[in-house]
Amino acid sequence: MSSSEQQHWEHRVIAWADERRILDGSTCWNQYGKLVEEMAELLTAIAEEDAGELQDAIGDCAVVLTVIACQRGLDNATCKAAFIDQSTFQERSTIARERYTVPFLAEAVGKIADGITKDSQQKIVLAIGEAWYCLARIGEQWHLPLNECQEAAWEEIKDRRGVCIGGVFVKEESL
Repeated sequence: MSSSEQQHWEHRVIAWADERRILDGSTCWNQYGKLVEEMAELLTAIAEEDAGELQDAIGDCAVVLTVIACQRGLDNATCKAAFIDQSTFQERSTIARERYTVPFLAEAVGKIADGITKDSQQKIVLAIGEAWYCLARIGEQWHLPLNECQEAAWEEIKDRRGVCIGGVFVKEESL
């Protein structure tokens, strides 16, 4: 996905979340809980070797990361660039290619929580960038390009209706 296509995807997701009052009707903690839920689905898909569910979970994690970034006044490109610019990126990149990246994703998700707790924008920026990197590597290992996972998630959510109750988006059919 080119950077302009990535920006277009990100803008669509943010507009979708704004229309459903997810941006102002929930907190980063609410979205963090959703991220953990989506990561659990990702782990289940890996355990069950279900590429279709894995594609869905990777895309859903991307959506939630986008919402968290937006709630913090960030964009995905900034987060990805900050992570790539940090000095340990090359070392972690080599390690990630040599072994499974799920532990790195779990670590990145934990760092997001740490950043929210400490109200550290820098920690959140780097952790979101690292999570994006891990999602891309996991997708590569399963021959699921990240852009295809993102587009599949968009197709799944774009017409979804519902309301934000107590900071959590509840799908219309669940009401």
